[in-house]
Amino acid sequence: MAYDWSIETYVTTIEGSYMPSELPFMVSNAGGSCAVGQWLRWEIRGSDTASRNINIQSVMAGLMAARAANRKVRLFGRNNGCVIEHIHLL
Repeated sequence: MAYDWSIETYVTTIEGSYMPSELPFMVSNAGGSCAVGQWLRWEIRGSDTASRNINIQSVMAGLMAARAANRKVRLFGRNNGCVIEHIHLL
């Protein structure tokens, strides 16, 4: 998986309506061509339904924890579609 940019930032908004296929969220800093206030997208990953459900639930839990604790995350993303490839909780 290739990425175009990485940032350390705070999670500001999480949109759970599109689960379990994707998880849009916003952060406090721009990343690459993805502006502040633009939705970033975590796309579901896994080889079967069970692993995909665990993946999206785990990412949601991590983003919620970072938001609730006001802790930074490190994101690695692609400019095309503002898709996030990796998330590190800091």
